[in-house]
Amino acid sequence: MIGLATCAAAFGLLGHGIPSIASDPNLIWWVFLERTKTTLTVPKPEVEKMQDGHIANFKRLFKINKLFCAGPMQDVPGGNKRGIVVLKVGNVGEVNYSFRPDPYVQAKVFDVHAIPMTISYGRFETVKIDPEGIEENRMVVFTSPFRLSKETSQTHWDYVRQTGTSGHLSFAAATVNRDDIYGVALFRGKDEAAIQAWLDADPIIKGGALKASIFPQWLAKGTLPKS
Repeated sequence: MIGLATCAAAFGLLGHGIPSIASDPNLIWWVFLERTKTTLTVPKPEVEKMQDGHIANFKRLFKINKLFCAGPMQDVPGGNKRGIVVLKVGNVGEVNYSFRPDPYVQAKVFDVHAIPMTISYGRFETVKIDPEGIEENRMVVFTSPFRLSKETSQTHWDYVRQTGTSGHLSFAAATVNRDDIYGVALFRGKDEAAIQAWLDADPIIKGGALKASIFPQWLAKGTLPKS
């Protein structure tokens, strides 16, 4: 088992990266690192070596300006999501190439669930970061059992953009193509009551066309800006 504390400490080094300029400045690749059923049977020193290689790969991505941020998350009991990585690359081939050196991906301990998204609200801080610090925040994952109409989708994202500051929203992005995940949002802090109240006022969530689930998530201190 890869401990949450270990992941948090390691991811604390990876809070920011200035993306290279692309044709669509709002396009990102949101990656969920998902735990597989593969069991690690290697000795503890080898696991530690894998963890070092895992983090070294993120440092490499940061140095070549491909990494926005990365950090562990806490999924629901029985869930398989262990962390997020936000990349600024052009296509899924580049995403897969980015993770090729990762020992956990090589060993099939983690699957890379990569989703193209466009930024709908906010940004990541790229300068005023404390890479030695770690902050617990909240992530919301939006899901829908069916494809929303253009008008319904517009209503949801209009609500996000117009009211985000009231719920301490720092960042939100919408899935480009059909996926089991419709979009994501990151909130500063841990005030789930305020986040839930903000979500409950969303007319599309209120109408049942969209579901929102809240998860604890950790990033380097300062990654989510206050304004």
